[in-house]
Amino acid sequence: MNGKGVDPGGFPGSRWEKIIGELLCEMGDYLHLLDADGAILYSSPGVVLTTGYHPEELSGRCGFAHIHPDDLPQTRRRFCRILEGGSGAEEGEYRIRTASGEYRWLEGRVKNCLLDPELNAVVLLCRDITRRKEDEELLVHRSRELDCANVALEQALRLKDKFLTNMSHELRTPLTVIIGQSEILRDEIHGTLNGPQQKAVRSVENSGRYLLALINDILDLSRIEASMLELYPEMVDVGELCSSCLSFVKQELHHKQQVVSMTLDPFASSLRADPRRIKQILVNLLVNAVKFTPPGGRVELEVIGYQEEGRICFSVRDTGIGISAVDLERLFTPFVQVESSPAHRYEGSGLGLALVKQLARLHGGSVAVTSEVGGGSRFTVTLPWEKGSHDRSTLPASPSEAVTLTPLSDAPLILVVDDSSATIEMMQQYLTHSTYRVIVASGGAEGVAAAQNDSPALILMDIQMPGMDGLEAISRIRSLPGNRGTVPIIALTALAMRGDRERCLAAGADDYLSKPVSMKNLNIRIRNLLAEVGERSKNE
Repeated sequence: MNGKGVDPGGFPGSRWEKIIGELLCEMGDYLHLLDADGAILYSSPGVVLTTGYHPEELSGRCGFAHIHPDDLPQTRRRFCRILEGGSGAEEGEYRIRTASGEYRWLEGRVKNCLLDPELNAVVLLCRDITRRKEDEELLVHRSRELDCANVALEQALRLKDKFLTNMSHELRTPLTVIIGQSEILRDEIHGTLNGPQQKAVRSVENSGRYLLALINDILDLSRIEASMLELYPEMVDVGELCSSCLSFVKQELHHKQQVVSMTLDPFASSLRADPRRIKQILVNLLVNAVKFTPPGGRVELEVIGYQEEGRICFSVRDTGIGISAVDLERLFTPFVQVESSPAHRYEGSGLGLALVKQLARLHGGSVAVTSEVGGGSRFTVTLPWEKGSHDRSTLPASPSEAVTLTPLSDAPLILVVDDSSATIEMMQQYLTHSTYRVIVASGGAEGVAAAQNDSPALILMDIQMPGMDGLEAISRIRSLPGNRGTVPIIALTALAMRGDRERCLAAGADDYLSKPVSMKNLNIRIRNLLAEVGERSKNE
């Protein structure tokens, strides 16, 4: 063949049309017939739709003339392999330049034309895949964008977690001193206070505890949003739980001369849930009920179990100001307080109900509300429940049963390790007044040295300190020989983040408390641990 093209009419018509038809049915929007030099012998009519060239314009031209330079070498290699092999097919993707000058993507299949021995030609079947390639490129681009977004999101979450950790520490550390010193003044450790002074001290303490509750709510909501809040379910005595929650608002109820009542289903005596979080739910609802109910009003707590339906309902009802239908839609939105008059006169962060909803959801439950302006409100938290799954004898001892005060016959030596001078001073004042001897260390390394040299009876160990932190200090103390390595250690941390308790106990701490800590509660923990050590010594 001379490469100048061959008139298709030179081939037998019926045979030609049959071959072309079969090939186009096999694959492609159009085809070329090429000679051994790559010259175009024939182009099917469909070529004009893809390339803009009419078949007669292409006849005799080199079939590789319009291929993108980057794709040309591979395309030629496929063509040569077909010529050398004599049979089979080669497939590939490449770009061609159209009559308008743009490039389009083709999927080409090169094969020997063996359908008829008289037709000595190579067939190039072509399919336009431009749209598919554009979609693939778009998908790759979107995938890269998503990867970048995910990286940015992960970084933002890490920064948020770091920010929350730092803020928790920075806020809890001064609150530890504020609340602790308030307790010291309230208990008149430095001398007797008159009535106005006692009132002022209690106001400072209450304000500090309000700030602490606000910090805790913000951290809890942030953990829930980041899927970082974990539940620790156990069997809970429903009656004790509800009584504990009511005692939390008892003072305010008395102050506002409100009547409170509690109705418990006798068959709903126990529930498997996280007791701390259920108490958080009920206390939030009770605090709101008391807050928005005028003096002389009524607050009710009711618990009903539905065994057949596998659910238990906690309802808090009040005779307060009520909520309008419009405001009900925004009720569980964080940082939003309803504006129903006179609700705007009441203090609050707007976090409590948002937290109630999320904590109920984490338990597999829900919260619902019915209310009318001036007619009071009823909040109902519904949780999964199985009646009688555990006998009450399996319930954990309540704090009042578990904690006992053990009289001390001497003055145990307490080592306080903390990098905050204000915290050390406050601890020294309270512990000294509580008949303990106190030594202090301002860092982890000093604490380890004091544990080795002074043999304290118990150590209060701050966790976040510069240099050697509390976790490393605890681990090193546990490696000390003899009684020095078994000294009771209470970890005190202002982080209060997920996993802090587990990390402290894993490092070797005997107990864990998050700051700010109640000094009275701390004293109880200290006495209990010292009593346990005394009992072990007697039995050895």
